[in-house]
Amino acid sequence: MELFDVLPERFFGLLAGKCRRIYAEAGLCLYEQYRLAQFGIEQEILRDRFQELIESWADAGVAYEDEGFTSQETSAAEESRAKANHMIRRMKEFGWLDYEQRENFKIFILLPHYSSRLWGLFANLCEGRAVEYQRFAFTTYQVLSGEAAKAQPSMAVLEAERLAEEFVEELRILLNNIKSKMEQVAAQTSLQEVLSHHFIEYRADIVDRSYHRLKTSNHVSHYRIRILQEVQEIRQNKERLRALCEDAVRRQLADSMEAAEYRMNASLQSIEEIYRGLDEMFAQIDRRHNQYVRASYGRALCLQQAENARTETATRYSYACK
Repeated sequence: MELFDVLPERFFGLLAGKCRRIYAEAGLCLYEQYRLAQFGIEQEILRDRFQELIESWADAGVAYEDEGFTSQETSAAEESRAKANHMIRRMKEFGWLDYEQRENFKIFILLPHYSSRLWGLFANLCEGRAVEYQRFAFTTYQVLSGEAAKAQPSMAVLEAERLAEEFVEELRILLNNIKSKMEQVAAQTSLQEVLSHHFIEYRADIVDRSYHRLKTSNHVSHYRIRILQEVQEIRQNKERLRALCEDAVRRQLADSMEAAEYRMNASLQSIEEIYRGLDEMFAQIDRRHNQYVRASYGRALCLQQAENARTETATRYSYACK
């Protein structure tokens, strides 16, 4: 059997076109959503995720200009939404995904076996790529409110808690990385080293990889509200809470309804505390970033003044020797 007996002939076409970088990121996003949604990805959820991705790339100066898409005279949000729908259709055309219509005419996205295996490989190769903070909030909301949450609610709550903890840990890493960079720039011994650290190293490691993405997307705050509403609904709705605890007992996550209720409430409270505390975490990151900027400027100014003093002294000495 040959490779293209298994793969569609045009499978790699999107990765060779003008928008290959956006499609590569979209493919990884598609695979991530596929892993979370065991019963298929709701088309609306994938479209929202792609819209968010397209807007993030646009903020970074990379526009989605794919073959066959014609820009309309609409708002930026409506246009990016149309681009997201176009992206899904193109992925279907090239064999990356397939559709399935279910009850209430709802469309779900499925991955052919070859697509899931290839994107799983690509995901492993791309570990350590730029952090997409907005995906944590988006995925947490999807886990709590999607189809899988109805079938196995206790597992959904535990997965949402894991994602929330991973999210806040990534934010702590960013905070500590900025502190480390601030110490590094303060230790530079020449103006050129300070400028290189500020405009090359700090920009590449902090601004482009993390900080810019965190500051230019409103999707975190958007989905945070939904997550908090969903958590409150689960905790206050007695029927949902009972079903959640029964599922936890059935899956042997607890040995009694009382123990299950305690564990599930603890997980829900953890999710709520993390998302309610994001404003303070964001404020700390902003303060640390501003501290770095001041430290970088102060070190550059100090070194420049020292250089000017040395130059002036050398000039005076030169005149004195004449």
